[in-house]
Amino acid sequence: MSHPTELPILRLKRDEDRRLSAGHLWVFSNEVNTTETPLTAFKAGDLCQVRSQRDKFMGYAYVNPSALICARILGRDERHPPGDKSLLVHRLQVALSLRARVLPQCQNSPSLGGPPYLCHFLMRWIRIRRPMPRS
Repeated sequence: MSHPTELPILRLKRDEDRRLSAGHLWVFSNEVNTTETPLTAFKAGDLCQVRSQRDKFMGYAYVNPSALICARILGRDERHPPGDKSLLVHRLQVALSLRARVLPQCQNSPSLGGPPYLCHFLMRWIRIRRPMPRS
């Protein structure tokens, strides 16, 4: 994979970074500054850096230039670009930490320690009730 700074930039219009700053994961095509970063310059599935008009890093995303939702955020940590092994390790550590907090009785078990349908239900309920920690 190329170095993160070599990834193309998808620049947002002025003040269109508010939703992403609030935690949203989608970039709509009408939020992109197409004068500076035309969507036609991207192919479907390209990785990019999403940056605000003031050049603030908003996240890494993959692009679909022909869709209304033209980019989906993959990660918000500039130190862990997509495709980097450290991102996978980091995400697994976050997941294990969340599992230990939510289901402490299952911490040392390879399975969640209960009927699969119950654990699945609990994890879905937790995701609905609690925002996932930011990486």
